[in-house]
Amino acid sequence: MAALNPFERAALQKAVEAARGMNARYPYPALLTIAEWALASDWGHLQPGNNPFRIPAYPYCFGIQEWPKTNGGQRRRAAPRRVFYAVFEDLTQAFLKYEAMRVTTLGVHPHYFAYFQGEIDQEELARRVASEPGQAETLIAIMQHPEVQEAWQKTAPEVTLA
Repeated sequence: MAALNPFERAALQKAVEAARGMNARYPYPALLTIAEWALASDWGHLQPGNNPFRIPAYPYCFGIQEWPKTNGGQRRRAAPRRVFYAVFEDLTQAFLKYEAMRVTTLGVHPHYFAYFQGEIDQEELARRVASEPGQAETLIAIMQHPEVQEAWQKTAPEVTLA
């Protein structure tokens, strides 16, 4: 996996801070969420409205924005249709909503509970929830990426013993 450019490093830092903020509230798998963020947002290049996961608008969300979407594949030209996505106050809120949706998705949530109970680690969770061929390996490679590991370790909370 290639080295990150300065923009991507800065975006990664924001994603790590969002994951830390998420973990301050709930024990969701932070490194896996960062890896999913990297794939979904192309390392921070595609996250309008602080919504890298393209979470649809929902009642009482912070804001709503419209993104154009076509109805067809590359072979036929289709008229664009209106699609509305949530806008988040910050990336931490997007991470929290994304993981809350994942935990409650049928077919996915039992794997999260195995993770919460310490039966599996984040890499195994990635293998179990990957939705496309090769996706688990890509997610794991991102989680193990030296710059991701460095950014994660650099922001680790300090532990002081009394």
